[in-house]
Amino acid sequence: MRVTQFIIYLLFFFSIVVLAALSFVFLQRYSSYIRYTADVEKTYKLITEITMLESLIKDTETGNRGYLLTQDSSFLEPLLLAEDKIKRSINDIGKLTSDNPNQLNRINHLNILIQSKAEAMRHTRLMFLYNKEAFSKNFRISKAKMDECRVVFREMKEEELSLLASRSRNKYFYESATPGYLTRLFAFSALTLIISCIVIIREFRSKKKYQNELELKLYELHQSNAELEQITFVASHDLQEPLRKINTFTDRLALKHAQYLDEEGQSVIQRISYSSNRMRGLVEDLASYTSLVQLTESRRKIDLSETMKEVVEMLAEQIQSKNAQVFWDNLPSIHGYPNQVVSLFKALIDNSIKFSQPAIPPRIHIYGNPSNTEELTAFHLNTNTKYIKIILRDNGIGFDNEFAEKMFGIFQRLHTQYSEYDGKGIGLAIVKRVMTNHNGFVFAHGFPMTGAEFILFFPVKSN
Repeated sequence: MRVTQFIIYLLFFFSIVVLAALSFVFLQRYSSYIRYTADVEKTYKLITEITMLESLIKDTETGNRGYLLTQDSSFLEPLLLAEDKIKRSINDIGKLTSDNPNQLNRINHLNILIQSKAEAMRHTRLMFLYNKEAFSKNFRISKAKMDECRVVFREMKEEELSLLASRSRNKYFYESATPGYLTRLFAFSALTLIISCIVIIREFRSKKKYQNELELKLYELHQSNAELEQITFVASHDLQEPLRKINTFTDRLALKHAQYLDEEGQSVIQRISYSSNRMRGLVEDLASYTSLVQLTESRRKIDLSETMKEVVEMLAEQIQSKNAQVFWDNLPSIHGYPNQVVSLFKALIDNSIKFSQPAIPPRIHIYGNPSNTEELTAFHLNTNTKYIKIILRDNGIGFDNEFAEKMFGIFQRLHTQYSEYDGKGIGLAIVKRVMTNHNGFVFAHGFPMTGAEFILFFPVKSN
């Protein structure tokens, strides 16, 4: 499931990156197309303005010559009107060529030529009747300036036509390429949308199926819990009654008819009594274990030092009979189920007392110790979660570490039933169950004929 989600996220991220890249390229293409379109329009406008300016200058030349030939002042009207238009046209061309230094230089040069030509034409009109020599001189100047203007006009048009050809090619390129990019962008977007919809629908169906299976398992779990409650009730009440009767009858048989029984008969009665008592203990332990499945109490803050005092008081008889020493230090507070925590430490201490070495008083030490990242990694725990670590050490018979996991199973014993160690194989199962209820972990290390160590990890309650 996690691998599938990772692949989905990866594909979605890849689609977003590709879509962003295509969008970026499309925007660049579209911006270039808009820019080159504007440049082409600007070039056409500039060519038109240059042509119009050239036509205006030619009109002034025609009006001036008409006046010289006829001395009719009506020829001067177009000339005078053209002067204002020429100034506006030069200003417009200057604005259009502001980004082109070559053309800007040419229009400045052209402005000077037009002013010089206008001055020469004015002198020709003044000197036409009075000074033929000055007239001829200014006429030649006017003609020369006109020729220079034509050269400048030709250069400006040639450059603009060259720019027009280049900009038209670029415009055509982007004009033809942009629809293709747009089509691919929309196609990829549609494909991404379709794939995303398919993946979302499949994921929704998978989640729905998983939810249905989970609801079915929850129903089965409720059924199992109900059956477990019935088993617990039977174990606590109905199974106890026959065992009490067996104990009662064996005790009566041993008291009233002992004189009629030989040594073997008395041994049989003792075994029956021992087995029934053991069976009662197993039933009680089974009822205690099954009761841990139902979390009926509320979690709250627990002072482990106070818990240890309560447990030691409950086990006072066993501790005194074995001359055991139980001491603790640096115990913090945890957040959990108080009665279950009491059962946990009771089972651990009881286990250490039962499996103590012969003729050596049990010594049990319980203490808190900070956990670190290296330790959590070594135990394969989540390093992002904070844990409270509690350690119990004893000087008992220990165990082989190859059985460290097996010993937490219910009714799992590392010693034979009729050995000198009277364990029923339920205590450490209770420890495991309690730690599971607290979302914690328990680990064990054994040192044969030296002792054992139990490490508890309680998760810290988050704010």
